Amino acid sequence: MSLVQDSPAYAGAELVDGEQELVIFTVGTPSNRIAALIRAAPSSLRVTWRDAPYTSAELTDEVLRLMRERPARVSGGHALHDGTGIRLMGTDAELLAAEDPRELLGAMYPVTIERGGPAAFL
Repeated sequence: MSLVQDSPAYAGAELVDGEQELVIFTVGTPSNRIAALIRAAPSSLRVTWRDAPYTSAELTDEVLRLMRERPARVSGGHALHDGTGIRLMGTDAELLAAEDPRELLGAMYPVTIERGGPAAFL
């Protein structure tokens, strides 16, 4: 996993409950090293790859930016494990009611808002 997580294309991973499967999300085609790792997985664990739109690094950077620039609206957040966007926490009523909170925040990626705060959860 460390080889995969150290890849600049890494978006996240998921263990599929009850399936003995590890799904690795990356942006673009896996590198030769990651593809070899997937092929070398033990037969008791199926390892699959899925394409993700965004990397974990870019999504995490966005969460940190929004927390820094919008502290009254955003109290915490994290990148989604499948690389599809970010989840933020806050108590701002306008933000929680917004159909697309991305516009209110000036966010660059898809955003889901949950009621909560002030603890950050990266």
